[in-house]
Amino acid sequence: MSPLQAWLVVGLPALAIVAGMFARRSPTMSAIGYLVLAATFVFFLTYVDDTISAASLGTVAFLLVASGRGGAAELAPVHDDVVPDETRLPARD
Repeated sequence: MSPLQAWLVVGLPALAIVAGMFARRSPTMSAIGYLVLAATFVFFLTYVDDTISAASLGTVAFLLVASGRGGAAELAPVHDDVVPDETRLPARD
């Protein structure tokens, strides 16, 4: 299988699945997304023997980890007020 065929048959569908898994802010879905990304990485590294494609998938994984996807930040409320109400709305005397 050539690298182009591998990207069309395995790579692009896997990246679409990974994007869908990371669209929701769920640690479980993020873990599944990381597993799909790792399996695709191993596929390109071993079966296709294309190190450039494997490196590009590794870069995607690195960027997802660096951005904090799938970690404890996923459990935090999205629209949480940073400033307490007492500071924003002081009591009037």
